[in-house]
Amino acid sequence: MNLSAPDRLAARFQAAYRILLNKYYVDELYDLLWVEPTKKLGLLLDWFDRTVIDGLVHAVAQIAELFAAGSTWTEKHVIYGCVNVIGYGNHLAARQWRQLQSGMVHHYAAIIVAGLFLLAAIIQLIMQL
Repeated sequence: MNLSAPDRLAARFQAAYRILLNKYYVDELYDLLWVEPTKKLGLLLDWFDRTVIDGLVHAVAQIAELFAAGSTWTEKHVIYGCVNVIGYGNHLAARQWRQLQSGMVHHYAAIIVAGLFLLAAIIQLIMQL
C-alpha cells in the first residue's frame, strides 16, 4: 500500500490530524455552550408565552366580555325599564288629570280656593308644632 505524504502523516498523527481537521472543535464547543442552551431557552419562553401570557390575555378578554354583557343587560332591562315605567306612569297620570279639565272657569276657581284652604291648614299645623 503506497500512501501519499499527507495520508502517511494523517495515519501517523491521528489525534493531531483529527483536532486540526475539526478546527479545534470550536464549532462543536460553541454549539454545546451557546446554541443548544439558547434553543432550550427559546422553547421555554415560547411555552411561557403560549401558556401563561396568552392565558392571561384570554382571561382578561373573557372578563371584559362578561362585564360588557352585564352592562348591556343592566342598561337594557334596568335603566330603560325605569325610564319606560316613569314615562308610562306619567302617561297614566296625565290621562287621569286630563279629566279634571272641564274648560269651565268656576271649576278652576273652586279648585284654587280648595287649595288655598288646604295650604292654610298645613301652615296652621306647622305653626302648632
